[in-house]
Amino acid sequence: MRATSQKMLLLVMYSAYGPMSSENAAKAAGLSMRSCFWKRCSELCNDMGYLEDTGKTEPGDAGSARIVYRITDEGRAAVRRNS
Repeated sequence: MRATSQKMLLLVMYSAYGPMSSENAAKAAGLSMRSCFWKRCSELCNDMGYLEDTGKTEPGDAGSARIVYRITDEGRAAVRRNS
């Protein structure tokens, strides 16, 4: 799956389910845990402004802290444009 497709799929999960970690968004989207889901969420946040860091973390499956993101108004607009 291309990075662009992964980003949109992850963004749709944030739109549907609200704030969560990148790992949980990837699971909800049915993405492989071996994919670069964390990188896609970082790009959605830092490069595109579609997600924002809530300032919270939650433990991932491997025990490391995962940032909890939430969708922004710009992210919601992107989901509507791509629906």
